[in-house]
Amino acid sequence: MAEQKTVKQPKLFDKIDAKVEGREGLKTVWQAGKFSLFSVVAMLIQTTLQLILPFIFDRMATPLPGWLSWIINPGTLSPEQQALYVVAGVVTWGYLLPFFISNYTANIVTYILNKKYTFKSSAPRWHFVLYFILMTLVIVFSTWLQGVCFGWLGHFSIPEWLNRILVMAPAGLLQFIAFFVIQKILLPEDPALAGKSSDVEEAVEKTVE
Repeated sequence: MAEQKTVKQPKLFDKIDAKVEGREGLKTVWQAGKFSLFSVVAMLIQTTLQLILPFIFDRMATPLPGWLSWIINPGTLSPEQQALYVVAGVVTWGYLLPFFISNYTANIVTYILNKKYTFKSSAPRWHFVLYFILMTLVIVFSTWLQGVCFGWLGHFSIPEWLNRILVMAPAGLLQFIAFFVIQKILLPEDPALAGKSSDVEEAVEKTVE
């Protein structure tokens, strides 16, 4: 019998995988747990890049073109950031690129990790192309949503620093839910990677015997 190629992961993960197998509700919850763990990794990557990339892009003072200017509300930036990243009332590429590059990088890394460990999938490469397109739409929408929430909360007596923190919550929640659903659909489980093929073969052999 051919040796099955399964995903190597911590034994604790293997034990939980075995317990939730066949129980779709619990399995989805466990997958969301793994997804959350890798989201922490994504957050660390994104935060690190957002600290490093401005050193490269801060000098880009070209404002966004009209068709992109609506994405980021200059009012969501601090006065110091507005002085550096806003030209003629429009945010510059110097602000947008570090944000987008860090966001893209973090979510591509989690896609790779979730493909191997969370969903144990061997999805074809074109699934990643589709994911990239959907990821772009989600990032753009969540960025716009953050600006809308900032403007709405500005009508209340909330300190500006607290407002900036609060507006991150809906955008972050939206991305978490959207990316989990998208990846779960685009990364169908591969029985061989999940170690199921061998079980089927053993059952067949016992039947034959």
